[in-house]
Amino acid sequence: MSLMLWGGTGRSQVVRASVPGLDGSDLGREAIAQPLAQTTEILQFADTGDDVAEVQLLLTEFGYFTEPVSGFFGRETRTAVADFQEDAGLPVNGRVDRETRRALFGESVSERLFSSNRWLSYGDPVLMRGDETAIVAELQAALNEIGLGPIPEDSVYGNQTAAAVRDFQRRYGIDAPVLGELDRRTALILSGVLEGRIPPPEARIELSRGDMGFEVHELQRVLSQTRRPQGDTYFADSPTGFYGSITEGAVRAYQRDNNLAATGIATERTLERLFAGHRYVVVVPFRPNRSRLGEMNRVRSAIARLDDLPGLRPQALRFYDDRRGPYIDAGWYRQRDEAEARVAALRDRGLMNARVEHFNDLFARMRLSQADLGTR
Repeated sequence: MSLMLWGGTGRSQVVRASVPGLDGSDLGREAIAQPLAQTTEILQFADTGDDVAEVQLLLTEFGYFTEPVSGFFGRETRTAVADFQEDAGLPVNGRVDRETRRALFGESVSERLFSSNRWLSYGDPVLMRGDETAIVAELQAALNEIGLGPIPEDSVYGNQTAAAVRDFQRRYGIDAPVLGELDRRTALILSGVLEGRIPPPEARIELSRGDMGFEVHELQRVLSQTRRPQGDTYFADSPTGFYGSITEGAVRAYQRDNNLAATGIATERTLERLFAGHRYVVVVPFRPNRSRLGEMNRVRSAIARLDDLPGLRPQALRFYDDRRGPYIDAGWYRQRDEAEARVAALRDRGLMNARVEHFNDLFARMRLSQADLGTR
């Protein structure tokens, strides 16, 4: 349900970064002791962390990297580093060694990446709930600018600011140590959005009357398993995949019982609350060396037959691409045995690679839009 982080499509002719230094005065927190440009540690395949995210974001700016800024050094990152090394006349090994780091960050090791953004000179977390400083107002203004407000720009890191930061992290698939705190990686990616290196967040997802497809089917199924205070369930019929008046009434009743705006529209907030306990996800990985559309059609056919959704379109399925590799989401479940039963049914219909994954936060995952999918 979140936007993938895409960079430029062409390589930059300039492969050296020259970034002005930071003015660390009056920031109110201890600055990071050793910037990445000063370290001697080699970054390589399978490494994780904010240092990897910085490298990915800079490679995105230079046009070498068009994958998620995930902080995970995978195959695509290794290829981007190797391409950068080749253009920079460096030994090509796919690792961020000392020479590669100098070429990426510039000759002066005292210079800092994205230094126009003062947040990056803070510790980690950069900002957190309860902070009250002028830099919080800058964060609030930035969140308002990219459409995650309205938030009062009052310099106080309160509940509204934390909720907006959490929303940003979920939309960009940021696995923050504490959702709602502005950690260093979140600041890096927010900087990229503000400076135009990363697209702004997509509009919030919601389902409403007239919608149809697999997501509506899952909404109805979960409503049929969720009990009201009176003891009955919110949705008594069999899931149809069509959002009609019955589904609208069920959503409205759920919203009313859970102190949500009772609009009958399944907003993102409503979906987050409803699906919060459904952390066992059935995923169907894409097979290597197959077309994306062909794989989507294969999964669509199995799900359509299993769930009686003959009109299901391939593009209506949830398509993700993260460190698990590309996969399609085939259902959310509260209990693992329910998810395993779903896997068995899908395997009976030919999807032998279906499996169960457990997610701590369903809405922190990254999702490709149809436009993004067309470029894959």
